[in-house]
Amino acid sequence: MDVLVDGNAYVARFVKIAVNVLHRPSEASNELPGILRGWFGPQAGHPGTNHTVLFELIDDRWVMRAALS
Repeated sequence: MDVLVDGNAYVARFVKIAVNVLHRPSEASNELPGILRGWFGPQAGHPGTNHTVLFELIDDRWVMRAALS
């Protein structure tokens, strides 16, 4: 699914109910870990953490952003 993240275009790949890969349209490297660490800190994704992102349809484009807690 094409998404905007912090104003940049990405392709999000879903497995069941979660995004497991996020990459720029013309590249293959997974940028999801770096984006999540930028939003939630260096412990993002580690056991015992719980972070949430939102997907919103804005002006016919999906936007992914950190959920406010």
